[in-house]
Amino acid sequence: MKVDYANGTGAGDILWKLGYHGDFTLAGGTDPADWFYAQHGPSFGTTNTTGKFAPVLFDNGDDRVFSPGVTCGNTGEPPCLYSTVQILQLDEIAMTATFTFHPTAPSYSFFGGNAEVLANGNVEFCEAAGLAGAAGVVYEVTPDSNAQTVWQMQTTGLFAYRGQRIPSLYPGVQW
Repeated sequence: MKVDYANGTGAGDILWKLGYHGDFTLAGGTDPADWFYAQHGPSFGTTNTTGKFAPVLFDNGDDRVFSPGVTCGNTGEPPCLYSTVQILQLDEIAMTATFTFHPTAPSYSFFGGNAEVLANGNVEFCEAAGLAGAAGVVYEVTPDSNAQTVWQMQTTGLFAYRGQRIPSLYPGVQW
């Protein structure tokens, strides 16, 4: 949601809500299933954060709502539990949200995670509990419709609540 904060001088009113039952129309989406559910780790894929801008988030998919007549998990229907990575183009004047990137994550992550656009234009996201058992995975993928993995890191026996790219822990060294 967007709140009238104005650097602490705003009235605190809710200006709009984004998501299922929110104030935006999802262009090209299958409402309500394409909206995010139990989202985590939002960031911005654009330098501007008002007017027309691009929020980026990891959608865990918990408690996803499906359209009437859809029974998740049945043959030919979507799985009941799946996670996605979403980059939306928001237009606050037209009150529309349009996907510019929306792949299904490699596995369902029932909690945590995050997503961001890297300086090279690729998308990095973290599945906090992406694999069976206690394991998290961080991916870097291309931002196109076929989202090819260019790098990944997996933890074993540990969840990865957030994944964050840092240049280095050593002064003067970057990779």
